[in-house]
Amino acid sequence: MKDKQNLSDFAEDKIKKVLPWRQLPENQEVWKEALKGYREGIPAVVIAEWLQTEYDCPLQIDSIRKGLRTSRENV
Repeated sequence: MKDKQNLSDFAEDKIKKVLPWRQLPENQEVWKEALKGYREGIPAVVIAEWLQTEYDCPLQIDSIRKGLRTSRENV
């Protein structure tokens, strides 16, 4: 029989699965760097490749591009 998790551990695991990648605490700083680069003119496709290669970002290129565009518009 599988060991049972307490509520806090269970919730922490679930929250990590439903939060967008860029909002996870461990990814917030790198997302800020990506957004800064996007504002400075680095193409979104280059940023997406960087995030996927260097930070194991599981998002598709189109999702990253949309996220950069949306974040930029909301700033």
